[in-house]
Amino acid sequence: MFIAVWRGGVYKSYQLADESSDNLGVLNLGVVMAQSKITVVAVENDSGERELLQMAVDSAPVAVDLKIFESGEDALQFLHDDASDPLRMVALVILDFNTPAMSGDHMVERLRAHVKTRLTPVVMLSGSAREADLRSAYEKGANGYLQKPVDFLEFSQLIATTLQFWCVCNRPLAR
Repeated sequence: MFIAVWRGGVYKSYQLADESSDNLGVLNLGVVMAQSKITVVAVENDSGERELLQMAVDSAPVAVDLKIFESGEDALQFLHDDASDPLRMVALVILDFNTPAMSGDHMVERLRAHVKTRLTPVVMLSGSAREADLRSAYEKGANGYLQKPVDFLEFSQLIATTLQFWCVCNRPLAR
């Protein structure tokens, strides 16, 4: 049996286990039809880290259109483009804290200074556990700070949980 529920601009289908199943009550979540495109923007300068992030997003149970940029300037150009798809909603920006050309905390300042992105959720993703980095990210306006686990399975679970919250559970302001 399938049921459809309208959540956050997206119809979600839930497949209910049949009565003969040992997994009665377990739901299988899948996106059936989206009214708007849910986009996640990421900035990561390291090619290997970009590949790992893409793999983690691809394995997550949340369907998003991931746009990964090598530089903050490229991401800002995409986010602030006036000719962009009017149905595209950027649900989340994930920033590498340590990027050479523009640090993640500087990019948060730029995002918060622009009318199109001042309220867009921003999460820092960093290998650093330094209190100074954490404080800087939050003081500049980040909504969250994730420390990258070394283990890929833990990293995938962290990304899946993050996407679940920001792209499914969180209710963004209308743009």
